[in-house]
Amino acid sequence: MGRLAAVDMLLVLLACASDAPSTVPVAPTPTPAARLADRPAEAVGPTLAVGGDVQLGRRTNAVVTRTGVAAPLGEVTELAAADLAYVNLECVAATGGEYRADKGERGPYYYRTRPEHLEVLRSAGVDVVGTANNHAGDYGPPALLEQASLLDRMGLGHPGAGADRAAACAPVFRTVGDLVVAFYAVEATMVPFAATDRRAGTCYLDPERTEEWAAFAKAAVAESRDRAHLVMLGVHWGDNNVAAPTDPLRRAAHAVIGAGFDAILGSSAHLLHGVEVIEGRPVIYDAGNLLFDARSDTESAIFTLTLGPHGVRQVRVRPLHADFAVTRRPEAEAAAKILSTFADRSGALGTAVWTDGVEAVIPLPDAPARPAPTVAVAANPAPVPAVAAAAPDADCLADEVPADARRPPVRVGPLTLVGARVGPATMKKREMVDVETWWTVDAPLPAPGVLLDVQARLVDGGPRWSGDHDGCDWTWPTDRWQPGQVYHDRYALRPVYNPGHGTYAVTVGIADEPLKAGRDDVEIGRFEVRGSKKDD
Repeated sequence: MGRLAAVDMLLVLLACASDAPSTVPVAPTPTPAARLADRPAEAVGPTLAVGGDVQLGRRTNAVVTRTGVAAPLGEVTELAAADLAYVNLECVAATGGEYRADKGERGPYYYRTRPEHLEVLRSAGVDVVGTANNHAGDYGPPALLEQASLLDRMGLGHPGAGADRAAACAPVFRTVGDLVVAFYAVEATMVPFAATDRRAGTCYLDPERTEEWAAFAKAAVAESRDRAHLVMLGVHWGDNNVAAPTDPLRRAAHAVIGAGFDAILGSSAHLLHGVEVIEGRPVIYDAGNLLFDARSDTESAIFTLTLGPHGVRQVRVRPLHADFAVTRRPEAEAAAKILSTFADRSGALGTAVWTDGVEAVIPLPDAPARPAPTVAVAANPAPVPAVAAAAPDADCLADEVPADARRPPVRVGPLTLVGARVGPATMKKREMVDVETWWTVDAPLPAPGVLLDVQARLVDGGPRWSGDHDGCDWTWPTDRWQPGQVYHDRYALRPVYNPGHGTYAVTVGIADEPLKAGRDDVEIGRFEVRGSKKDD
C-alpha cells in the first residue's frame, strides 16, 4: 500500500471520529508588523511565478476567439520570465461531458472552455495548473477526464484532480535548473466533486478537520522528498469575497507547513490576501483573480518566489488588475494602493513587507539544510500547442427537433430557430432555468460568428436574467455551423438573487459581443415564480 493510499484509510477513520474542534493552535493575529524601511537584497536562484484563478470558461471563450490567445495574459510577463509558473485553472476544458453537474447550489456557475483556449496558458508561459477547485467537476467526470488528456498532450502539469482519489492527490514533478519541485493541489469548497476510489474528481480536504490536512501533508512529503528538493501545495479554499483567511484555514496552513511543505499557493476568494510566513515558509492564502470574465477591475497580483535547494528564499509581488477577460498593469496610483493593502493584510498576519508602490518584497530566513533527493525524475515534457476539437459533441447535433419542442421556423439574425423548450414551468425557490433551442443556418457564418442571447424578464417589468453564449453551451461556435444540420443548444440560465414572484417571459436573440444586449428577440416560453419571499 502506497503512503497516500495509507493516509486515505486514516482519513476514513478520522471522518468517523468526533467533530470536536482541532487542538492544533494558531497564534493570535498579531499587531500589524511594521513595514520594512530598506529594500531587501535580491535573492538568487531559480524562480516560480504564482498566479491566482484563471477562468477560461463562459464569456472568456468569446473574448479569446476575438482577441487571440496571447491577449488575455499578455501583460503578465512574470509568467514567462520565471523558470516555472503555476496558476489555478478555475474551469474545465472540454467539448463534452454531463450537462449541469449537481453542485448542491440553487444558482451555481458553470465554467467550461473549449480545448483550443488552453493555449492561453501555454502562450503566457504557464507550466503547471491546479485542477482542484469548485469548477473542475462542472460538467461531470467525463469532462474532467477529457481535460486531463488535453493537458497531458500539451505537457502541462495538472495536480488536484484525476480518475480516482489516488490520481487526484498525486504530485506533479518539474525540474528548474538543478532543482526538482513537487506540486500537489487540494480543494476545500465543493464536496460533490470529491474523487473517490471509483469516481473521478478532485483531491478534497475538509477545511474544518485540521487532522486531515496534517495526515495528507505528512504522507505527501514522505512520498516526494526523495525525488524533490521542494514540495508545494496549491489550495482552493475559503469563501468568495472574504479578504482574510479564517481561523480554520490558518490552522490547516500551520499543519501543512509543520508537516514539511515549502509553500502554500492559495486561491478561491477572488480577492488578494496577505502572506503569512510560518516557520520561515510563505503561505499565499489567496492570489486573487489572474484572469476572469467580470466587467470590473479586481485587485490581484503575481507572485515570484525565488527558490533554493532547501526552501523559498524570497517572495516578490507585482500588482495586477483583472478586467473583463484580460489582465492589465494598474496605473501608478492604483498599483500603490493594491500593494499598500497587501502590506497591511500581510502585517495583520505578522509578516513585514517592503514596498515602493511598484512591487513588494518579503524576505525569508535561510532554511535549514536537508539531504538532496536521491531518486531522479523525468525531464520536463516538451510543450505542444493546444488544438481545437475536430467535431462537436453528439449533444450539439440533432437528427430532428423533438415533437414537444417544434415550432414554425423564425429568423433570428443570420440563424433560423426551429425548436425551443423551457423548464421548469414553475419554481418556488431560486433555481436554474433550463433553456433548449434548435437551430439551422442557410449559409456558413463568417468568423467569429454570433452569440446566442437567452433572457428572462417579468412580464410586468423587473430585473433581467441574461445569458449570452457561444453555441452548444460554449462548445461549438456558430461560425462552425453548417447548412443542412440541426444544432441543439442547452443553456442553464442563472437567476438573479431574490427573483420577484410572477410570470417570466423567456426570449432568445443574438448578441454580437459578450454582454451586449440581444436583438431580434423571440419569445420561446414562460415560467412562474411562486411562494413566499423567505423561500428565495
